[in-house]
Formats: sequence, C-alpha cells, structure tokens
Amino acid sequence: MAAGFLLLFIPGPGLVFLFVGGFLIAQQSLVAARVLDRSEIRLRKLLAWSLRAWRCSSTTLKVLLVVVAVVVLGAVGLGVFKFLDYRSVI
Repeated sequence: MAAGFLLLFIPGPGLVFLFVGGFLIAQQSLVAARVLDRSEIRLRKLLAWSLRAWRCSSTTLKVLLVVVAVVVLGAVGLGVFKFLDYRSVI
C-alpha cells in the first residue's frame, strides 16, 4: 500500500498498487473491509451519476470538457517534467 502512495505521484500503476494493498489489508481487518465496501458503493454511485450526466450533456459541452481535461493534464505533465528536470540539475 505504501508503494501505491509513492507511485501516485509518478506515471504508472500507483492506483493499482494502492487498491491491491487495501484489499490485502481488508482480508485481515474487518474495519478496513467495511471502509473499502463503503467506498466501492460511493464510487459506483459517482460513476453512474457521471455517466448519466455525460449522456445527457450536449456535444459542445462534451468537447469543452475534453479540451479542458487535455489542457489540465498537459499542464500537470509539463509541471512534473519541469520539476523532475529541475531536480536533476540540483
């Protein structure tokens, strides 16, 4: 699970490690299992709501959302690249 937290900040399978670690802990702890069950239910509700909203939205709004997502991801990627490049100089 600790590897998942570390890998969240770099490109790669950070979420996969986080979920696998959570599942392994949930096998040993009833509290962790209940937390994961609740979060799964909330995540499924959020996904269902977002899919309904996506289907009901207009094409213009969909294009705008995709463009904004690409710009934000590009800015984050550039920021990470610059940060890592800056760290290699030091």
